[in-house]
Amino acid sequence: MMRNYLKLILCLYCLIVCKKDVQRVKIESDYLTPEKTIETYWNALSKRDYISALECFTGFSREKYNENEVFPVSSNIDSIVLDSILTVEYKNKKNAEIVYKIVIFKKGKSRFILTGDKLVLTRKGWKIEDVFIPNKKY
Repeated sequence: MMRNYLKLILCLYCLIVCKKDVQRVKIESDYLTPEKTIETYWNALSKRDYISALECFTGFSREKYNENEVFPVSSNIDSIVLDSILTVEYKNKKNAEIVYKIVIFKKGKSRFILTGDKLVLTRKGWKIEDVFIPNKKY
């Protein structure tokens, strides 16, 4: 009987003292999946909305944003469009690699570019951690 009381006291102690504050985080719909993050990034770039594009990256902070450090999309480029997502490979629950094609339109001509990104799942959703050039043929 005394043992049961000790167990109960220990459980109550753990509940009170060891309680962790679990904070619910609402993930924005723009970052729910790696695919959605990439779509958000390229949509922002196509509008030349550099702050929204940079928000797709893990290390971006609005407070530290410096417009002079941004390399803008060339004025010679008419538009940039995400053409298709080719693969999404989840390395584990919090890391993914995505390969996709973009189309650059310039003076009535189009050019496809194959590229990829490494994304990580953060408290705010899937964010771009690094860019890479795919070495597979698609």
